[in-house]
Amino acid sequence: KEDKFKKEINNLNELITSSQEKLTDLTNTYMIQQRDNTQSETKINEINFEINKLNNRKTTILPNKLNEMERTNNLKLQYLHDKKLKLKKLILKNEIRIKTLLSQCKMYETYFGINCCVVENTQNLKISFKQIDKYNPENIYF
Repeated sequence: KEDKFKKEINNLNELITSSQEKLTDLTNTYMIQQRDNTQSETKINEINFEINKLNNRKTTILPNKLNEMERTNNLKLQYLHDKKLKLKKLILKNEIRIKTLLSQCKMYETYFGINCCVVENTQNLKISFKQIDKYNPENIYF
């Protein structure tokens, strides 16, 4: 009986030792996982900090940038509008000038005279041009 009892105690001791080794292994594995988790959590917290920082910058910088872009765009639009008005004014001024020149040209052509005559004893032709007085168009110029 004693042998049986000792055997059973030895078996239980072996089982305890084996279980304790398993428990130690599991504890070590758990501790390694905990350490890895802590490192991962630290990295996650750092990334979250950066994300929050960027998000805060976004909420302050983006509206400012947008306002700046709108202001710049409005200035450019105003500049282009002013330039357009100046060009319209220039076109109108040139249109008036061109109409005046065309009317002067028409008047010049209307009162333009040419005199042709043959030079005596030659085969040459003498041509002269005169501006006819518009107030006295019947006057002949030689």
